[in-house]
Amino acid sequence: MAIFRQLRSLRYHVGVLERLFRRNDPEPTGISILLLQKRLNRFSTEELNLAMRRAWRRAYDPEKFFASSIFDGDGAVLKVGTFYVTMRHFDRRLEAEQLGDLELPNWAVHSGYSSVEYKCPSGVPEGEQRDFMYGFLALLCAELLTENSSGIFFLEERVTIPNDSQFRERLRSGQPLNPHILATEINR
Repeated sequence: MAIFRQLRSLRYHVGVLERLFRRNDPEPTGISILLLQKRLNRFSTEELNLAMRRAWRRAYDPEKFFASSIFDGDGAVLKVGTFYVTMRHFDRRLEAEQLGDLELPNWAVHSGYSSVEYKCPSGVPEGEQRDFMYGFLALLCAELLTENSSGIFFLEERVTIPNDSQFRERLRSGQPLNPHILATEINR
């Protein structure tokens, strides 16, 4: 009986993954935080599950709270209750497509990056709800940042912040986060 429940759950999650990664559908809008890495680290399922437990202080649950590395380590999906966070790993520097006319500071040296994304089905919320979502994802990012990480790039906000202890402490606060305000506070 338990095996049938697991198979049904697996089929459901495969369907969700197919919808999340389907290329020909219009992309729902969302928020993306890019971890700039000196050397690309494709986070394993175990590393992600541990980071989730530390960040969101919940126990692993194979149906409601888990991470799974997918596509031979090129991505991952994280299930947190009823919503999904996706990750993709890129073994290259940020490209003009992401940066536009923005020039990264010298400290943002990186040869790869990992994106942490939440696609918002009804569009990106404004104001406090948006800041809450950034704060929620920032808890996970704080657990994934290492000495290998030069900083974080908030893609939609076009804000880059260096990785240091003050920044990680702020990310771990669990408070709503406005990337523009945070950049001003950190760079004083």
